[in-house]
Order: sequence, then C-alpha cells, then structure tokens
Amino acid sequence: MIMGSMGKKTTSQPFIDRHVRSALSRLGVFIRNFLDGSGFASELWHQWGYRSSQMQGDFWHSIVHPDDRGRVIAAELAIKKGNSTSFEQEYRIRTADGQWRWLLSRGRIVTWTEAGDPEWYIGTDMDITDAKMFEAELREAKIEAEQRAQEAETLRVVGAIVASSLDIKEVVSVILDQAVRVVPYEAATVQILSENGLNVLGDRGWDVAESIGGYTIPVPGNNPHTQVILQGTPRIVSAISSEYADFAASSPCKGGSWLGIPLVVRKRTIGLIQFETRSTGFFTQDHLRLGLSLADHVAVALHNARLYEESRTLAQTDSLTGIGTRRALFLRAQELLGTERRRTRDLTLLMLDVDHFKRINDEFGHATGDTILVQVAQACLSVLRASDVVGRYGGDEFIILLPATRKSHAILIADRLREAVGRIQLPEPGRTVTVSIGITRRITRSHAASKPSLSQYVEQADRALYLAKQNGRNRWEYLTLPEAIQ
Repeated sequence: MIMGSMGKKTTSQPFIDRHVRSALSRLGVFIRNFLDGSGFASELWHQWGYRSSQMQGDFWHSIVHPDDRGRVIAAELAIKKGNSTSFEQEYRIRTADGQWRWLLSRGRIVTWTEAGDPEWYIGTDMDITDAKMFEAELREAKIEAEQRAQEAETLRVVGAIVASSLDIKEVVSVILDQAVRVVPYEAATVQILSENGLNVLGDRGWDVAESIGGYTIPVPGNNPHTQVILQGTPRIVSAISSEYADFAASSPCKGGSWLGIPLVVRKRTIGLIQFETRSTGFFTQDHLRLGLSLADHVAVALHNARLYEESRTLAQTDSLTGIGTRRALFLRAQELLGTERRRTRDLTLLMLDVDHFKRINDEFGHATGDTILVQVAQACLSVLRASDVVGRYGGDEFIILLPATRKSHAILIADRLREAVGRIQLPEPGRTVTVSIGITRRITRSHAASKPSLSQYVEQADRALYLAKQNGRNRWEYLTLPEAIQ
C-alpha cells in the first residue's frame, strides 16, 4: 500500500462515490491522490487494527518489517518521483496487536497532472500470510527431503566403502574418514569391546604423538561409554566436562559435546563409535539418528573384518605351538625377500630340527613330544628379535628368518638358540633337549646379481642341517648359497 500526499492541495472532485468506495475497499482496493492526500485505504488495514486517519502521511513506514522497509520505501519513491508507473511488493506489516502479516500490494498511476506529476494511484492489498506460510513449509519439506536423500546416498556410499575391505585397520580408517560426512566431529574413535573394556582401534583429532590407538577404556568405569555399552543405547552428553571431568581432560576437545553410538550385530554390542566437538550442546537428535544409521554399516563391516582377521590368524597360526604355520612363514618370507632385494641387504635363513625327536615320542609318548615342541617354539621366541620371523615348517622342524643379518650375528643367534633349547628338561632326570641348525644366507655384491628364491634358501639350509646331523647333532653348520644362484 502507498499512502500519503505530495504536499500540494487541489480542488479535485471525488473520484468515485461513497458506496462504490466502500465496496472496493472491502475487496482490497485502495485509491490515493498524491496531490491532496484524498482517497481511501483497503479494508485490510481496518482488519489489522488501524484507523483511516492513521494511514495519512508516512505512518505506514513505521509498521513495515525492518528487513523489508528499505526496499518498499525505495519502490514508493520511484512511483512518487515518476520514475515508475507501477508498484508490486511483498512485505511484512506489524498489526495493531503486534503480529506480523505478509502483504502483497500492487498498484499503478492512472492519471498525471498537466505538469506530468503522478496524481491518482489505484491498487490492491492482499493478505498472503497463509500462502507464505505454506511456501515456507513446502520449502522446508523440500529441503528436508533433499537432505534425507543426500543423507541416504551418503550412508549408501559410506556403507559400500566400509564393506569393501576386510582389513580391520583399513576398515577403521575408512570409517573415521567417511563418518564426518554424516556426523560432523572434531575428534572421533572406533572402539571394540573386549574382556578388559573398550579397545581403541583408531582415532581422529588427536595429534600423532597423542594418538590413543590401542588404549583401553574401562567398562564399567567413570566414563560415558559405560552406559552406552551396558544399556546398548546411544547417548548424547551436552557438556562432557560437567559429568566426566577426568575423561574430558584427556580429550582434545576438552569437555565439549560427546556422542556415543553402540555397534550392534545380531543384538550383541561389539563396540562403540564416539564423536566429540569443542562446542557444548552441539549434537542433536538428527546427529544421533544419522549416527545410528552409520553404526549399522560400521558394526557389520567391523564384525566381518574381525571374523576374517580371526580366521586368517587361525589359518596362519600353528595350533600347537602358537607360532606361524608353514603358509604364514612363506608369506612373510616372500615379503622379506622383496624388501631385501630392493635394498640389497642380507637375508639369513635358519632351519632348526629337534634331535632324536622320534625317540622322544617313542620313549615318553606323543603328549610329551607335543610339550617339547611348544617349549622349543617358546625358546626361539625368547632369543629372537622383533624383526625376526619364526614358523613351524613341519613336524619337529622350524624355520627362522633373520632380515639384514650378518653371518657373525646369525651364528651368535644359532648358539643362543641351542643354549635356550638345551635348558628344556626331558622326563628322565639329567636328559635335556638338543637341536641341530642349518644356516644359509646370500652374499650381495651388487643389484645386478641374480636373486635366489625362497625354495633355494630352504634347500641350502636343509643341506647345512643335514651336515649338522652328520657331524654329531646339537650344533650348527653354515653354507652360503651357491655362487651360480647368488
């Protein structure tokens, strides 16, 4: 609506009679003479609690919403200055009782003075509040639908990604990288439940030096995780420092918001995924809902990866001695051979055999023989370095791989192995276990030299072992790989 006058008085006659004016006003029509201020307002203004006398001058400017006022006044001035012949604006008006209503006001100049100044202006006012509310609801519904569709697609992609690997470390890394697309966080961890509590499999948000991977969170304990695990339900803590000060002190977010989602497979809680932010009160029910959807994918992927890891460990672990199987040994050997070849470094292989093992089984029984094999394996582990590899080759034979090891050091290890095994007592007083050891290694002179295969290492170590047996047992013999295959 445009009201007010140009400040110039005229003697113009009424533009329309009183009865027609009343009918038009009820229809939302208004008329104004810019020269003398005559005319009438639409009935809408009376419904909103304003008198006709209040519509004179610029009073109506004061009840236009501050966000709309500048735009509407500029459009009015364009009409009054003759820069525009029409007006169409949607804006908010404060009613007499303080409510905000949306108004669609349209109008145009219909007559001008001889000097070319705007004179009579006719327009309509329409309350479009309900339409605006419907538009807003429709817009919000559309945004929500688009957001839900985007969330669903994100969860689908995340689910596909986390299900694409059976390696636990890789799965956890992917989970943490992708989770931020679903639940924004500044720090997060994936935890697996064990007898001792929640073991942290991976984290984001901690400095490398402060990484808590491998850390165990006690359950039950004075922490928010306990409720999530024991009840199997998610939990939001708006300000973690106010409820769990000790736990908050160890977090990089130092006591902000915390969200914990249980990882459940077949109604059994297997772990927890945790999100944190520095801001208190950050996480909402929407975050919780999305976190639960994400957790469904994460739990299955983690469960499958753990089953695979356990089955692989079982397949590569000798059930009697607990060391690597022949297959595991050969897989690791191939890795080491590749590394040694690239770096032109020395690899040494030891083949170890329990002396007179058949006689031990015959004299003391197979149960004692099994115990001896377990003790020999433990003796090997007690002597070897972390980088060394030991596996059961078959029966009472063991193979040991010594990466980047010189001959002198390999011989020293062989002697220590004999000494460690020599402390194993047989059931008959005064009798101990002994082993014979075959040692072989390649001597690398250049990258150009041909590279021996694992089978060639094993064959040469077996020859050295045979010599040790021939020469009296309880000793080692050393053979380099033949020059032709070095």
